[in-house]
Amino acid sequence: MAVPQSTKLHATLLGKPPTKIQYLFYDSGKLGFSDKSLDEERFEAVALLTIRKTMRTSMKRPERVGMVVPSSHEKWVVSHFNEFHRRMHENFKKMKGLRESRFQLTLMMAECFKRVLVGGKGLLQMPEGAVATTSFGWVTEDPLPEWLRQGLFVVGEA
Repeated sequence: MAVPQSTKLHATLLGKPPTKIQYLFYDSGKLGFSDKSLDEERFEAVALLTIRKTMRTSMKRPERVGMVVPSSHEKWVVSHFNEFHRRMHENFKKMKGLRESRFQLTLMMAECFKRVLVGGKGLLQMPEGAVATTSFGWVTEDPLPEWLRQGLFVVGEA
């Protein structure tokens, strides 16, 4: 079985291998977990997928990616995205190699984070495909567009 690209990115950007559940999520190709909890392990996986999607078109001009979250989760998600960015930056400082390379990586990641949109109803009202999407805090029973419901990873169905 081939290693999902997000698994390699996880190890590179965060300086640690993904957990089993994160690996299964990356391998699934889904948009997010079917889980309403504010689980940090699952958030880390969805946040990394979100950043990876900003890199999809080009390393210099990443596209916008919307992380669709319930309004009750928005403040927590934004706070944890900032923490996720800080941890990533701290890992860059520990990387071996040329200082200029680490600096370029830091700038590229900062640009990627600027391209992330976090929201709920507004992003859900956009036509499918208008913005690349990930999701956090929803379950398959929520009233969601079918494309988003189908994109939720149900743990145990891997």
